[in-house]
Amino acid sequence: MNCKKIVNSELFYPIILVIIAIITHLPWFNSQTILSYGDHWHWTNTMVKEALQTHLAWTHLDQFGSINPILSNSVFTVLFSLLGNFGLSSDMAMKILLLIPCALLGFLAPYFLIRRLINNRFISLVCALYYGSTTYFLVKQTNHISLAFGYAIAPLVVLFFLTALERNKIRNWLCFILCFNISIIYEVRITYITAIICLLYFVLIKIRSLKKYLVNASIAFIFILLLNLYWILPLVSPVVSIGIKSIANRGVWGSHLFDMAHALALSESSWTGSMPNPSFIKEKIHWYFWLIPLLAAVPFVFFSKFEGKGKRNIFFFGVILAIGIFLTKQSAHPFSSLYKLIYRYIPGFGLFREASKFYGLTALGYTAVLAYSLSFFQGLKEKKYFLITSLVVILIALTNLKPLVTGEINGLFKPRTIPLDYMQLEKHLLEDKRFYRTLSIPQYTRWIPYTRTHPAISAENTIIYNWSDLADYTEGSLLNKENYLRLFNQPYSNNLLDIASIKYIIVPSNTRDDDDIFSFRSRNREYFINNLSKQKYLSKINLSNIKNVVIFENFHFKPLIYQTDEKETITKTVPFTELDYQGNSAKYSVNANTNSKPFYLNFSDAYNPGWTVLGNNRYLDDKYHFENEAGFNSFLIHPQELCNADNTCQLTLLFKPQLNFEIGSYISLISLAIFLLILFFYRYEKK
Repeated sequence: MNCKKIVNSELFYPIILVIIAIITHLPWFNSQTILSYGDHWHWTNTMVKEALQTHLAWTHLDQFGSINPILSNSVFTVLFSLLGNFGLSSDMAMKILLLIPCALLGFLAPYFLIRRLINNRFISLVCALYYGSTTYFLVKQTNHISLAFGYAIAPLVVLFFLTALERNKIRNWLCFILCFNISIIYEVRITYITAIICLLYFVLIKIRSLKKYLVNASIAFIFILLLNLYWILPLVSPVVSIGIKSIANRGVWGSHLFDMAHALALSESSWTGSMPNPSFIKEKIHWYFWLIPLLAAVPFVFFSKFEGKGKRNIFFFGVILAIGIFLTKQSAHPFSSLYKLIYRYIPGFGLFREASKFYGLTALGYTAVLAYSLSFFQGLKEKKYFLITSLVVILIALTNLKPLVTGEINGLFKPRTIPLDYMQLEKHLLEDKRFYRTLSIPQYTRWIPYTRTHPAISAENTIIYNWSDLADYTEGSLLNKENYLRLFNQPYSNNLLDIASIKYIIVPSNTRDDDDIFSFRSRNREYFINNLSKQKYLSKINLSNIKNVVIFENFHFKPLIYQTDEKETITKTVPFTELDYQGNSAKYSVNANTNSKPFYLNFSDAYNPGWTVLGNNRYLDDKYHFENEAGFNSFLIHPQELCNADNTCQLTLLFKPQLNFEIGSYISLISLAIFLLILFFYRYEKK
């Protein structure tokens, strides 16, 4: 095959983009690298294998347990856990499911979208390079990888939607449904933005043909709803909806990082040209970023030169671009108060307390409009203008991609080494089958082992979210050393840690491979070690082969679920009976002991009114469920109501929204089977 045939091949430019993706993301394609940074936490192999038992309506791995706010990615968690149970390491499973697809889609998805819009392979290549190298996408790839994946797949979702509208065949709508749901599974917030793009296209371009699409679009909507009932149905529960709202509606944040200039230039606030600035400081805009808005203005200046379909697309993506720019200025002028009003009153916008996620709108708008700019220059007699403008876009893209190749960008592009101490600690924990927690002070590092039977909690988060009163902490203030120590040096501290099922208090290492948690706000590692050593109920221990991590043991910790004859309190030691139980993080079967007298069932996960007890086919009255002094769940059980006549007491400790999750999951699984059958049936449907 000669060179001309190779260049003219449909696969030539996609292969170039794949090569660029691999070169710029080499650590992601290396099976041996360990990648963890920022919000992309390291999962131990044990955590991955146990994920099916912990990623439920109530998650066991978030401090003392909490409502699971990301049930929408349960399918990802299932696949992740299956790969782990099939023998893949957590890092390799993450690369297969998330990192590698993100790297490839970031270039390929926009290529195929632009290819469909203007049917020019070279221009599609140039625009794909631009989309895959925007500063927002690159910054998110360093630490918020799920957001980056949502950004990467968005052009593909839009492509399938446009194809479904154009051909209006069942097969095309099914492909759109599949792609849209994959996007939801990975990142529901970015999918919300992508859905806005699709809805706007239909309203602005296709609304007059509503009757033509009504049946197929309705089928698509129903399938999308049914396939997502597993996480939508739990939201019906007031306990879950209130909890989600408390997380989502925390108020607009970070307005100092946004302005009209950064929005127009699509310059993410932390972008430096190498490693992003993590200090929440707005960096200067690189001068060459302004060339993109100038080039993007060409189709609007010469709007009359384009034909009907081109005009429609320029208009639509111009609207998307304008909305993206307006939203990503956040609270800057003009209309500085409008973003807060949108955040407060438009459903779903509570998920966007800062506006950077809307850079995806700007990027998609610029990418499509740039395609028409290059198409315009290609149509001129002087071909040099086309070559110059194409070269400008390519050079900007390559300049942005340079720190990925050199490793300067750091983050998830820099391989890490797990400190040996944490590997030894995990080995020790796995050998002990009893349930207990580990508490890290001042906070845990990304390497701390989590397991289902040994959840890890952070002193900092515990003070802020669970024990603020006990630590004398004022909400919104900065933690000081005294706040931390109040958890350990009060008369009730021993009982508090016992009730919380905390066996080990861990002071992380300060080695090069560990997170730097002690330089932040002048934390003094030796101060914590010295003061913990003074507590008589704690004993400093030396575990084999652990050299830099300091560990204190609390010997009299209580189990996760236990029984007492009197109400649990932190002011004295209450005798208890350990109970046999089994289950997952949202549902436990418990065998209680009874002699016909009322007793207290205690459960050391964070108090939530969604927890209840079921016995003898009857639910415990809510008035007998209360929050004890440690902030956990206690239930007053009357055996004559919930136990059998022979005094055997088999109880079910249940997080009630889990039932909705299970019902929704069954419906979604059945819907998925039907969907796949229909997709198989229509796979050869004529175009």
